[in-house]
Amino acid sequence: MAIVKSYSFTKGDIRGDMFYIRHGADCFTIIDCNFAEDRGKEIINEIKDKSKDKSILRFISTHPDNDHILGIEELFSQVGIPVDNFYAVKNDINEEESNTSLGKYIELKDSPDSWPIYKGIKRNYLNKDETNNNIGGCGLHFYWPDTSNEVFKKVLNSINDGGLVNNICPIFSYSIKNNATFLWMGDLQTSMQKEFYKNYKGKIGKVNVLFAPHHGRESGQVPEDFLKEINPDIVVLGNAPTENLKSSYNYYNKDRTITQNSAGDIWFECYNRRVDVYTNNECGNMPKILKIDETKKDAYYRGTLYL
Repeated sequence: MAIVKSYSFTKGDIRGDMFYIRHGADCFTIIDCNFAEDRGKEIINEIKDKSKDKSILRFISTHPDNDHILGIEELFSQVGIPVDNFYAVKNDINEEESNTSLGKYIELKDSPDSWPIYKGIKRNYLNKDETNNNIGGCGLHFYWPDTSNEVFKKVLNSINDGGLVNNICPIFSYSIKNNATFLWMGDLQTSMQKEFYKNYKGKIGKVNVLFAPHHGRESGQVPEDFLKEINPDIVVLGNAPTENLKSSYNYYNKDRTITQNSAGDIWFECYNRRVDVYTNNECGNMPKILKIDETKKDAYYRGTLYL
């Protein structure tokens, strides 16, 4: 069984992202970091517990905004993630005085042992099929950035002058054989998603769970033709302020969305051509496609997506 979990953070202006994937293979992946609610100890303990039987522990950073890297120094010091399993888009963001998390991010991404993210990256235990030490490919596939794309290069060059880091985010998926596909785009804005889709239409295909870009804000809404191609069964709207999500409720179709503001932490357990959905808050707005399995008695269980 594989588990994909999205943590919920809603403290003041810091409403960031953090996920983990407990792969069916011998790997464990953390995506972004945010300890904005002083949840660091709780989350670190959970990650240690859920990853303790896995040989490969990796971290993927979508971009160095504070709401996606807050507490990364604590995470790395306590969980023991090796530097050679740190993945980030190569960039030249400047250090900020007294920003310990950004300093740690820069240290990690500038290490000669870390891995830059780019379209089509291949690596053992990431997405290759080699089974050395019984560790198979982990189903992680990167579609963007294309480092030769002129629009992307302009955005990247602007970073060291204070340019918007949202538009250096990668587009990547996690696919499970005979089960679900999950898609992430970090805080990638609609304009850059259009640039991707213009050049790489048809490269992704059907997606079962989409983590809406930029926490579900209008600025990150997936372009209509792109959204039609991936046709997600479930769209997770992240922890953006409610007023920033109003247009997205209808845009993504409220009958297929889960709103993290009300649901809290959300996790997906994937096995036997089904995805069981759990949330730590009971909320009324759950995707209509979910069916209730009456044999499931867990208080956090909200329904099942049958594939």
